[in-house]
Amino acid sequence: MLHIQKNMFTFAKAFLYLPQHAITAYVANKKSISNVKKRNPVKMKEKELEFSDVPNNFLWCIDRQCPKSGTCLRQVAERLAPTDLVQYSIVSPKHIASLGGECPYYCSSTKVQYAKGFLGILENLTAKQVRFFAQRLISNSSRRTYYRVRSGERALSPAEQESILNVLKECGITAPMKFDSYYYDYLWT
Repeated sequence: MLHIQKNMFTFAKAFLYLPQHAITAYVANKKSISNVKKRNPVKMKEKELEFSDVPNNFLWCIDRQCPKSGTCLRQVAERLAPTDLVQYSIVSPKHIASLGGECPYYCSSTKVQYAKGFLGILENLTAKQVRFFAQRLISNSSRRTYYRVRSGERALSPAEQESILNVLKECGITAPMKFDSYYYDYLWT
């Protein structure tokens, strides 16, 4: 928070040295930009799933009679496959038939929320809490993974987010914490 206030002070100090016509033009430009943003919000079209989105090691399902085939990513991946594809990995239909009941390989085609980075969370912790938090996360994965996740280079699945929030609870943090950014994508498990 102090960092933000310092930047705002520097920004305000810079305005003292600008001529009045430059400040007026800047303020008018900011108002017109903010009005455009309010009047014309940009709606991004959601990208359709393509075969190139399917991970190479993802198991497919060829059982089109399955009651969940319409919402299973394994079935969707099989349907997206090009006709010239020679081989791919599938879950054995005989194995699935022998299981009976719920399919343990079902993979929902609903997008889930991934998180990136937790530098903002670390700013709200004491030095002692940061050390405990970092040690726990490094012991659960590796030092390299910790730093990649911390900076947002590697995204966190919903289960990983929950794990990190549980470590924060162990640190004594009771207030809800937010990761640096979020996005939605398929959970390819």
